[in-house]
Amino acid sequence: MPGDSCQSQVRGCQEAGCLNGASCVFTHHGLVACLCPPGFRGVRCEEDMSVCVHVQPPYTRCHNGGRCVDGPANTYHCQCRPGYTGATCLIDVDECASSPCQNGGTCIDHINAFQCVCQAGFSGQLCQTALQNCEVNVCENDGLCVLTEAGEACLCRPDFHGERCQRRYNDCLPEPRWEQPLRLLKKDFCSSVISGRMCHNLRHI
Repeated sequence: MPGDSCQSQVRGCQEAGCLNGASCVFTHHGLVACLCPPGFRGVRCEEDMSVCVHVQPPYTRCHNGGRCVDGPANTYHCQCRPGYTGATCLIDVDECASSPCQNGGTCIDHINAFQCVCQAGFSGQLCQTALQNCEVNVCENDGLCVLTEAGEACLCRPDFHGERCQRRYNDCLPEPRWEQPLRLLKKDFCSSVISGRMCHNLRHI
């Protein structure tokens, strides 16, 4: 009966369990088979033959987080993350190649970013803003006084810090007050010859 034949074919395809979008077909001998789409093989088309999949860890087709995309005829290409380029995403894009920093600023390359280190007297993401000097230099220890939107500010030399560049790094407080809470006596104010949480231990030199 035709109906019985159709039901038999349906049951045969269900039992075959073709995977990955394969088509269920019948051979000339009346047997059920799975017709695999490109990139798959196996009795049920269960084996993925894509180039991107068939690589053994720790090896990878695409580096630095790049995504492997299969192409025709066992080919592939890599979709690189921002900041990388090249056939396998091995090349770090040099964001400093275009010399984005102005007024003598030094460009430091990062991944998909860059940073400008400005010369004294300039500021801004690209060192594009010239800072105006104060009428009176209120900064100590050769600090440079400049005018900002918030008012006067001091650009300190590397060895100094503070609102007016009045503090030298690693210096002790001039006259430690032992009765002060320890939290007020920071050990990073100690010099190279004095140590201790209250800067009271003299080192032997």
